[in-house]
Amino acid sequence: MPKLNKVVLAYSGGLDTSVILRWLQETYDCEVVTYTADLGQGEELEPARKKAESMGVSEIFIDDVREEFVADFVFPMFRCNTVYEGEYLLGTSIARPLIAKRLVEVAAETQSEAIAHGATGKGNDQVRFELGAYALDPAIRVIAPWREWDLNSRDKLMEYCEMHNIPVEMKRGKKSPFSMDANLLHISYEGGNLEDPWSEAEDDMWRWTVSPEEAPDQPTYMTISYEKGDIVAIDGTPMSCHCVN
Repeated sequence: MPKLNKVVLAYSGGLDTSVILRWLQETYDCEVVTYTADLGQGEELEPARKKAESMGVSEIFIDDVREEFVADFVFPMFRCNTVYEGEYLLGTSIARPLIAKRLVEVAAETQSEAIAHGATGKGNDQVRFELGAYALDPAIRVIAPWREWDLNSRDKLMEYCEMHNIPVEMKRGKKSPFSMDANLLHISYEGGNLEDPWSEAEDDMWRWTVSPEEAPDQPTYMTISYEKGDIVAIDGTPMSCHCVN
């Protein structure tokens, strides 16, 4: 592999990106800078910092981009009535251009030659990250480990962790039932029993709400105020993100 001095990694602290962190160090003999965007996912942020520190990372970026995410990405999407296949608000994908933007900016700030992401080669996220980065800096190099390495299963990732002494919370044989992506807009789940359309959602999937069976019998009403197509207040309480054009 060609020598790189420094790479900025989009880092969550989970299994995949923790393996990628060490793999980048070993494969490219480079320093890794971690970048984590605070999009409202909550409790994942500080564990990610501690995990990166434990793996020897000296430059750790964790940005609170919630205001920018809502004002410049979520609200414009709502104004355009952007809905995927007629029913899905782009909860996960709408965050990717913002993350790509910050990866490029952090790369410039830290004089890194490349950025890296953990999107798999079979999904659309790799395209979102990479086209977003190339649009902002055509000279940036993007490393996509899932297209380069042979660690193509969870078992191989776990074996890599054992070989390289990478701490992981999920022990072998206790496979997470599904993957989850959370931000201020939504939580999405995939995998596990959800692959069967006849399976019902498990109770522990309810993070911000309760199941319909546990919901109150009486409805709650709220008043939403708009300005130029954006929500500016709920029940008369002003909100911080609004259209300023």
